[in-house]
Amino acid sequence: MIVLGLHFGHDASIAVLADGVPRFVYEKERYVRVKHAVGLDAEDVLYVLRECGLAVEDVDYCAVTSTQNIEYVFFEPDRLSFELGENGVARLDAAYDARASAALREPLRGQMMPEFREHERGGSPSFYWQYFREYQGRDLDDASIVDPVETFALRERWSETATLPQLKESDYSDALGDAGPRSFHTPVRMRLLGRAIPGALVSHHLAHAAYAFFESDFATAGVLTHDGGYGDYLGGMFYYGSGDRIYPLAPHYLSTGVLYDEVTGFLGLVDANGKTMGLAAHGRPSLFTEDLVGNIFDRPGLEDRNPSNFAGLLFDRCREAGFDLTALADRSRMTEPVNADIAATLQLIFEKTVARAADALHGLLAHSGVPTQNLCISGGAALNCPANSLVYNEGTFDAIFVPPACTDAGLSLGSAYTVYHNLLERPRATAPRTSGSRAYLGADYPPDQVRRALDAFGETIVATRPADAALAAAAILADDGVVGWFEGRSEIGPRALGHRSIFANPTLAANWARLNRIKGRELWRPFAPIVLASEVTRWFADAPASSPYMLFNAKVLDGSVPAITHVDGTSRIQTVAPGDGAFHDVLHHFAARSGVPILLNTSFNGPSEPIVQTPEDALRFFASSDLDALFIDGWEIRRRT
Repeated sequence: MIVLGLHFGHDASIAVLADGVPRFVYEKERYVRVKHAVGLDAEDVLYVLRECGLAVEDVDYCAVTSTQNIEYVFFEPDRLSFELGENGVARLDAAYDARASAALREPLRGQMMPEFREHERGGSPSFYWQYFREYQGRDLDDASIVDPVETFALRERWSETATLPQLKESDYSDALGDAGPRSFHTPVRMRLLGRAIPGALVSHHLAHAAYAFFESDFATAGVLTHDGGYGDYLGGMFYYGSGDRIYPLAPHYLSTGVLYDEVTGFLGLVDANGKTMGLAAHGRPSLFTEDLVGNIFDRPGLEDRNPSNFAGLLFDRCREAGFDLTALADRSRMTEPVNADIAATLQLIFEKTVARAADALHGLLAHSGVPTQNLCISGGAALNCPANSLVYNEGTFDAIFVPPACTDAGLSLGSAYTVYHNLLERPRATAPRTSGSRAYLGADYPPDQVRRALDAFGETIVATRPADAALAAAAILADDGVVGWFEGRSEIGPRALGHRSIFANPTLAANWARLNRIKGRELWRPFAPIVLASEVTRWFADAPASSPYMLFNAKVLDGSVPAITHVDGTSRIQTVAPGDGAFHDVLHHFAARSGVPILLNTSFNGPSEPIVQTPEDALRFFASSDLDALFIDGWEIRRRT
């Protein structure tokens, strides 16, 4: 059975699920070279089908989802579009909540269309305009538009005030019945390349939860999703996963995702929450008070429905503390206390709130009669490595799983899992999967395409094929060279995991600033390491021994790797096993030469652009950068002198 997952929001993506096993994930931003790209068209679907050796006739079902409040826009509706309504498949057509079905007729107010209309009237370009390539140069009157939908189920309990301590003591066993797993969807009639295909529109956060749970090895788990959405369950929910079902339980009413977005913008780091996370280590949480921790009902004195109030509160505390306010949001003075302490305070609030929410979920599951020691975390908030590590080190769950594409890029796969397991009631695949099979689901490129790319750059480069490319790369790194590394299928998610990476020697402190200059980043921003999985406990502590997706912070135990040690003594580690790819051999050979089983690893991209996808992307970066060498699938590339 082939289920095609289609995510149309920011970080748009397409996934192919074959008999319950992911075959391919397409992240649009990598191909159109627009970070956080919005929207899909028929050509995107055709590319994915070709990569998988499939025809449109092979697709059995479609799963559709989007970012909260982002409309579905189709400029070629005959080739790609959908309509809400029954499609003749009983398991997809089933409606369990008549009130919610009625509420579908009153969809969310879309975020894009009003701004686009203003732009068409001569106003300034909208926020989303830059991400939606298909819109540029087009008339919206020519488009078919489906309003965003996020009302799939309604329960009286969700309108009640519920603090995190109250949720911890709650019994939600009534949500574990047969109807539970089939909630949070509505049937759609999909039109795809001239063919009608039955499908389902899946709740944003259920797709996040399904991706995390069904990618894990857990038989049962609590699932916590959280991101920058807000209101009811738009910001995330608690779920319970068991076998081949996932049960939506209750909203957790967190607002820390949207607060993180707002304060990041307040600091002048727009759309760059990762920068705020890195900046936090340069400051002290001097503005923190315990009453700022919790969900929206835990903090009655702070009205989170207007997040600018929160930024204003932190600003007032900075003024009262006598900080130099002239440095606020000044990129050249970002590590000064007014910025760094705001970031550090925000980070501590976030960490403590997520940890308290995880503890509340643990208690809620026990009170509901389904105790478990396993936790899955997903949604954009799951990229916050210090928070994940706090839950791991001090939380009530024993085992934690965070999938590599926990951002909205993973929604296509999560929606496909929802249709396959929750709606069609198909069992989970029994074959074991490796960490590599979860991470490396993007495209690879045949030798002839690599050869054509090399020929196109032939006047400026020299390309050779060493007997052992990994050994050659390790020698350059041991001699303090900086290497671009490109191999096999690209990784999914926002973190480079060794298949589209830049490597450097971690033992040289100067490489911290050097790599930031090569990538055009602020000099204070930290770098992450890759480390041989067999050696991780000798070099790092306070993180899972297996951390293959760079989603946990660890304490650095040895002072000999300053280039990957942040100012707080931690590092965002990626553990590497032999099956992950040839870059494991680079790491192995470097360890043999240096005695250090660690390399600095950063994403292969310039400022404000996606990670490179194709050989041509890698060569273009190399041609304009200060990389010493580039390796592409066994080829060593140097500049022609």
